[in-house]
Amino acid sequence: MKSSCGDPPGIVLGISGKIASGKTTLAKSLSYSLKWPVTSFGDYVRSVAIKRGLESSERRVLQDIGLELLTDDAAAFCQSVLELGQFESGGNLLIDGIRHRIVIETLKKLVLPSSFKHIHVGAIDSQRARRLALEESALQVLGNHTVESEIDELIDIADLVLNGDNPVDMLTSSVLAWLAI
Repeated sequence: MKSSCGDPPGIVLGISGKIASGKTTLAKSLSYSLKWPVTSFGDYVRSVAIKRGLESSERRVLQDIGLELLTDDAAAFCQSVLELGQFESGGNLLIDGIRHRIVIETLKKLVLPSSFKHIHVGAIDSQRARRLALEESALQVLGNHTVESEIDELIDIADLVLNGDNPVDMLTSSVLAWLAI
């Protein structure tokens, strides 16, 4: 969605957090409330897996592809995710699934003149494991992949940090109040 002539530039909200922290649920809720489009690094990586004939529901496969795309060309990876969300310069967009500092730095440049704001969603391991119907030990194995290694550091550079253990309507209200919408 592009802002009209004379309107201030839009806002791009990037959402980071560990696996099953509530990122996608929050992005969908915000998309509904704000009437903004949403795109996802996970959705883009799944589309690449499908094009390659790989299992798109296997997290390890997706983590490996995501790391490859990031390592090969972070800017092209970010641009592809923006295109998936049909982002237009100056528009609004929600981006789910951010896992790396370089992605945040790159998106800040690519979305200009829109402003980029980073929201980090945290959740306790037992809650995340319940959401995935996994044992906490299995969740820790997924979290040990290189692609997940920077997530804890993203808390320090987030514009807003939320507790994903809270209900999504509470999280959505917090974001809307923070945005003053």
